[in-house]
Amino acid sequence: MEIPASLRHWFIAHAALHVVCGLPLLVCPELLLPRVGWTVVDPAMSRLVGAALLAIGVQAWRSRNAGLDVYRALLGLNVVWSAMVIVGMAVAIGHGAPSAAFVVLSASLALCGVWSHHAIRFRQLSRLSATADGEGERADGDGAEQVDPATGEPGGEASP
Repeated sequence: MEIPASLRHWFIAHAALHVVCGLPLLVCPELLLPRVGWTVVDPAMSRLVGAALLAIGVQAWRSRNAGLDVYRALLGLNVVWSAMVIVGMAVAIGHGAPSAAFVVLSASLALCGVWSHHAIRFRQLSRLSATADGEGERADGDGAEQVDPATGEPGGEASP
């Protein structure tokens, strides 16, 4: 299965976004965050977030020409990362975070949608490919033996 060109472009844009946001958080959070509305800045935690953003961004860049297995793994990471950022920003906004938190929340919602779409599409294509090939192993890769739903015995038909 080919990696869609659009997904490769998303990885490049994602890498740029994370590096542009992560570098100042790592190097000078005390200068950046007050300028976007944060009045209380914890430099250690801000630098930790900056390091995480840089790590994800650099890995996205390094993986832009990788194969299917790498893209699947990074899509899983990106779905979880963006979902956790959404939860974190929602809680922060509930506790009075500045308006910049809404920008982070909006970007994370958009990226979570992109990553989830591609992860779901990969899973669908993988199942279709496994069905077309007539493989006995389940398409999700867990290798679980199929069970007949009527008897509970091994060897039943796989459910859709």
